[in-house]
Parts: sequence; structure tokens; C-alpha cells
Amino acid sequence: MKVIDEAMDQCLLCIDYAFDQDSPSNREVSLRRMQPGIRQKEWWRYHHVHRGLRTLVAYEGPRAVGHVEFMPIEYAPRPVSGHNLAFINCLYVAPEARGHGVGAGLLEAAEHEVRDRADGMAVLARWAGPVLPAHFFIELGYQPIGSRQGEALLNKPFRRAASPHFLPVRVLPRPSEGRIPVDFFHCPQCPYSGWVLHQLQRGGQLTAPDIDLRLIETGEREAVELWGVANGVYIDGRPFGSVPLDLLEIEHALTQARIARLAA
Repeated sequence: MKVIDEAMDQCLLCIDYAFDQDSPSNREVSLRRMQPGIRQKEWWRYHHVHRGLRTLVAYEGPRAVGHVEFMPIEYAPRPVSGHNLAFINCLYVAPEARGHGVGAGLLEAAEHEVRDRADGMAVLARWAGPVLPAHFFIELGYQPIGSRQGEALLNKPFRRAASPHFLPVRVLPRPSEGRIPVDFFHCPQCPYSGWVLHQLQRGGQLTAPDIDLRLIETGEREAVELWGVANGVYIDGRPFGSVPLDLLEIEHALTQARIARLAA
């Protein structure tokens, strides 16, 4: 396995692209299915490279099998705060390559790259599910700092440094004159966010007369610090969704909110 700085294959990995059938036309068709999320991701990446954004991709032969994306925590697109730490935005391994040390190899490569200039590395992982599993990082020396809404803030210090912490959530229930208030926090760092938003708007779930939508862009760090939220949907003041956003989960939550309004 080799690990190189190659951002172009990152999004293809996230959508489980068939690298064994790689061709320019296949890439174009696959990426088109995730629009406009892919274009928004490319825009976000372009504007954050000069802030220290890095993407490493692991290959077995010519086939991409995993990636890790990281940057200084001061610019991280997640509701966490810290100083002089590197933060992992995402680490993903293709399903067929899991259990073969790809994730550990990517993490080791990322840590090696930042060890001389950062006091440690942090990540916002998940206690359950296959996306950024907390147990994986804990087994590799990361320490739990705190938990919130199923997410675990983990830290691996390289030397003495202050621990990271969650930003306070500043989303409050709001009146909507009989309609269902929906706050959609859209961060273009994750292409699924733009794709899910587009699907919900195209399907009418967010444009229906009974929905009071407030779309909040969190592509810049200032917006994340203002709200204490980067990705997710708040319906009637309650949070749904995480990273990556799940279209079916949000559709179900909207349906349940409508049922509850009718029964009230």
C-alpha cells in the first residue's frame, strides 16, 4: 500500500466508485450523480488548502482504497475548538479493503506529517456505525474527551497541550406561525450535505407550504463558531442527522414532524 497526497480520488472513494472499471466516462457519470455536492466540495477544498487542508489517499496498485482529510483545528468544519492541534475531518476506507490495516496506515501517515508542527491530533468520531468509529481511534491511542449526540471527541497528544472541547450549541426553537421550522446546516466540506439538500428541495420536502426553512451555510469557520453546529438538520428545535447526512433519516424525521403536527 502506498499513501500519497491526491485529492481528486477522495470523492470517488466516498461514493464507492468502482475503481476496477475506471475510465474518464465512468468517473464523469459517477460524480454527476452526487451533484451539486461534488462542485461544492471542490470549491470548499480550493478555499481551504492555503489554511493547511491536506488529503492523503491510500492505494493498492492503481486502485484507491481509502483517504484521510485533516487540517489545523482552528479552521476545522466541525463544532470543536482547540489550539495547535491537527483535526481529522474525515477518514474513510472502501468496504472491500476494511480489516487490512488501511485505516491505521492512513492515520499513521497523517500523524507523521503533522507531528513536528502540531501538539496532537483530534477527531470527532461516532460511538456507533461504520463512519469514523470511535473504537478504531481509541485502539490506536486516542483518548475520549467528551460526548454529544452520539459523537465522541477524541484526542491524541504528541506532547503537553490543552485538550480540545465542543463548541456550545446555539440553536434554539423558533416560532414559525403554524409551520414546521427546519434549520438546515449545510457544510460543503462533505459532498453528501449538498446532495441531500438538493434531493430534499427537488422532492419538495423542504419547499412545501408547511415548512419554514432556514438554510445556514457553514463553509466558513466563523459560521460554525456562531452556531456550534456544522452539519445537520434541526426540526422543531431537535437535531437530526450527522456526518455524512442520511437522506432517508431526514425524510423520516420530516414525516414524523408532520404527523405530530396533525395529531396535536
